[in-house]
Amino acid sequence: MGKVMLVDDAAFLRQMLKDIISNLGHDVFEAVNGKDTVDPTATVIMCSAMGQQHMVIDAIQAGAKTLL
Repeated sequence: MGKVMLVDDAAFLRQMLKDIISNLGHDVFEAVNGKDTVDPTATVIMCSAMGQQHMVIDAIQAGAKTLL
């Protein structure tokens, strides 16, 4: 399957998502922040519990197609 880089500052959320994604057959790599993990050619799916409008606008201006 594919390789997935999980980036989140919340360890419990990374672990939960890692378990789900690993069980689907993907290799999962983790990071606490995105500074050193960005690959400009990578497909990025962003999810946030912080749905403030300015965060959504910043994410879209940074290249996200949408924010979950």
